[in-house]
This record gives sequence, C-alpha cells and structure tokens, in this order.
Amino acid sequence: MKNKKKKGLNKYFLLTWKRFVISALIFIMVFFFRHITIRPIFEPLGIYDIVFNTLSYGIPAYLLFSFFYTIVIKKVKFKKSKKTNLFLLSWKKVGIILISWIGAVVIHNLIYAFSLGVLGIEFEEAVFFLIANVVIPIYFIICVVYSLIKLIKRK
Repeated sequence: MKNKKKKGLNKYFLLTWKRFVISALIFIMVFFFRHITIRPIFEPLGIYDIVFNTLSYGIPAYLLFSFFYTIVIKKVKFKKSKKTNLFLLSWKKVGIILISWIGAVVIHNLIYAFSLGVLGIEFEEAVFFLIANVVIPIYFIICVVYSLIKLIKRK
C-alpha cells in the first residue's frame, strides 16, 4: 500500500497509526495548551473561539469518521505480523503508548476521586501513577534509543 498512490477518500480518511498519532497530538496541543499555542495567534484577530471550537470538535469527529470509514466501510482486516519486535518503534506503537499513558493517568485520577469523594478517605493510588510516570516513559525512551540504533546500523 505504500507504493500505491491513495486516491479519493482513502487519501484523507483511511486511518493509519501515523494519522491517529499526529491528530491526537494536535488535539492535545490545542485542547490542553491552548493558552500558549492558538490563543496568541487567533485572539488578536477575534476568531479564537471559532478556531478553538472547530479544532476541539473537528479533530475527534475526523478521527471517529476515519475509524468508521476504515473499519466498517472499507472492511480493512488487521493482520498480525509474523515477527513482532517489542522495542522497535512504529506509528502504531507510538499510538498504543499514547493511549496507554492517557489511560493510566485517567484511571489514577478516577481512583483518587472515587476514594476521596465516595469513601471519604484520602488515598493516593500508586500503581497507575508509577505506570504513567515511570514505566511508560522509560519504555518509550528505550524504544526510541533501540530504533535509532537499528536505523544507524541499517545505514
């Protein structure tokens, strides 16, 4: 598929891990860091609210439409690779790392909020905190170093 030129809707809506990761990173930058990314650019023009709402609703809508286009309409079958390298970085693995990190942060905060709000005790949950702040970043750094070493050895 890399050699074939994508045509029509496939060019824009066929979901790949690269498109997912780039879209998710743009969404995170716009949604969580809007005061330093888009506000200084668009607020003087008076269109900050329009741009922010368009991006914060448009990117998830694009990803959702792309997901349904890829899975339901095109019926793309995901094939398991015969040889899987645990530390070789790919767009798919970056997406999985990003989703895992966000999931660990959300689960950690939900457990803390549940214990404080419902149970009335202040309980600091450590497992998902360590996964989000230690395990996933160290794994990502190891993957980057390993992938760079493999790339240098090929050349």
